[in-house]
Amino acid sequence: MVRSLVTATLAAALAATSLGVAEAAEAPSDATRSGVMQLLPFPEGHVSSSADLINDAGQIVGATSDGRGVHTATRWDADLSITPLKALTSAGTLVWTRALGPDGTVAGAADVGDRVDHAVTWDASGTPTRLEEPAGYVNSTANDINEDHVVVGVASDNRAARAVRWGRDGTATLLPLPFLARYSEALYVDAQGVAYGWASSGYTKQAVRWDTEGNVTELGTFGGQWSEIRDVNDRGTAVGSAAAPGYESWAAIAPPSGTFQQLPGGVDSSSAVDVNNHDDTLGAVNSQYTLWKDGAMIPLRPLTGTQWVQVYGLNDSGTTVGQSGNSATVWDVNGTPTALQTGPMADSSAANEINNAGQVLGWAYTWDQGRQAAVWR
Repeated sequence: MVRSLVTATLAAALAATSLGVAEAAEAPSDATRSGVMQLLPFPEGHVSSSADLINDAGQIVGATSDGRGVHTATRWDADLSITPLKALTSAGTLVWTRALGPDGTVAGAADVGDRVDHAVTWDASGTPTRLEEPAGYVNSTANDINEDHVVVGVASDNRAARAVRWGRDGTATLLPLPFLARYSEALYVDAQGVAYGWASSGYTKQAVRWDTEGNVTELGTFGGQWSEIRDVNDRGTAVGSAAAPGYESWAAIAPPSGTFQQLPGGVDSSSAVDVNNHDDTLGAVNSQYTLWKDGAMIPLRPLTGTQWVQVYGLNDSGTTVGQSGNSATVWDVNGTPTALQTGPMADSSAANEINNAGQVLGWAYTWDQGRQAAVWR
């Protein structure tokens, strides 16, 4: 599964750990990765596109805009043909996409003209199916979907948010709370249907896991009051961060069925934010973006001539993507950066995600079209 929340969280969580202030734009002197950049097309009458989800089949999910405040949720197939994701009803005005499954099924939320979110999946034709809310609950959002179309998310009765898992038939199951907790949300689901997220008493918030029977386990802390999950791979390894004494945040990893353990060197201000199916983990320690691989910490270095780095995505080969200075950048498993080709029209660019086929999703800012979603293949 591919989740938009992973990209949004990376941007927010790691912005504070960039390697310095932005420098003047200059051409990187490192190698430039071969591969053609294509701006994502948009329908006639629209003027821009944005996207942050790509699966291994090369399908992409994002949105197009007419420039006057009307945004259309959109899936691009591998040939970049466009499928609008339809509203739930003719009166519906809101569509939110949260996750993209391996077969192109999209999960998220939409309204029925009431401006209230309801959990939804969209099929290959862009047709939505509303997922039921548990009895007594009035709104919901689907946050993730696995290859078996098991969906997890959250529902609310306008007083408290609760984690939900929907089966293949769309039936909702309210997931139990740990002792003393009042609120919860499921953010991720692995290939086995195990759900992951958080639970809170209102004063503390901890990372939790719900097994396929619904039993809940707190993943623990390092002596502090909170912990959080930032990503989960298909086999059930969860990564994130947890509080330690002295108000520190330490990068954490939990094996399938296990609890949080400290990543090597993950001390002071650190967090793990992405994990692939080999348990390679992307994160940062203080001001240094890092790939943890086979127990080693590999620093992700900036392009020559640039001073700051932001890294957003990781694939199963251990390749990471992001931005160094003003250039979309790919790092190999040794932490060596390579700039992605953009052509003379682009002033700046960034890479958000990379799939297991090596296709990179991001954006480029061109002088004639402004900021547009782009894919490198």
